[in-house]
Amino acid sequence: SKDMGTRFPAFFGKVEASGDLLRQRSPVSTACTAEEVFGLSMSFSGRQLSDAYRASDTTISRLGPSSWLSYQTWRGNHVQSPQASLFLQAARRTSSPDGPRFTCVTVPAPAALASVHALQVQEIKGGQTFKDAPHKFSMVDVKSLPGGGLQVSNILHVDPSVPRFIPSSIVQGFIKTGVCRGATYLEMALKLTLPQPLNMEGPNSNESLE
Repeated sequence: SKDMGTRFPAFFGKVEASGDLLRQRSPVSTACTAEEVFGLSMSFSGRQLSDAYRASDTTISRLGPSSWLSYQTWRGNHVQSPQASLFLQAARRTSSPDGPRFTCVTVPAPAALASVHALQVQEIKGGQTFKDAPHKFSMVDVKSLPGGGLQVSNILHVDPSVPRFIPSSIVQGFIKTGVCRGATYLEMALKLTLPQPLNMEGPNSNESLE
């Protein structure tokens, strides 16, 4: 964890699996690839399975071949009201002798971009009321390792507004589960067979994840 000047720090999580382990656990003869794990982490299906309160993801605008604006919503629970925010996301692919590496960073959309797309956001809300999501920064990074191994890293910085009577240790424990999602994505890539193509948006979308 790292102090970011907010009530709650940013957390970093990393999971590594050797090529031998991935091949042993795979139901087929080949192990999952960095591209497959990253695809799951970017898909609405993968994000919803690893985040039970995620309600919808809608791509508002493409800003180039590897960046876009996404309006994301979460259902409320016994502690939090329904939340939503407009995010700027950017992804990149780099190469190494061991194979490709994929990285995606998500931050709140700058005010200038948010104002340009305010009408689109209001249409998506459809009269619903949301609090601003507490997300400050997040990252997922999937790196190929020698011998077919994979490393999945996550950074998550959120600063939720929760009642002071709820101990910070409980809130931090919940936040930490977010940076453990790398293990979830690996497990899904090994075991999960989806009945339809992966989509970035959800729950209803026709845009395939490429």
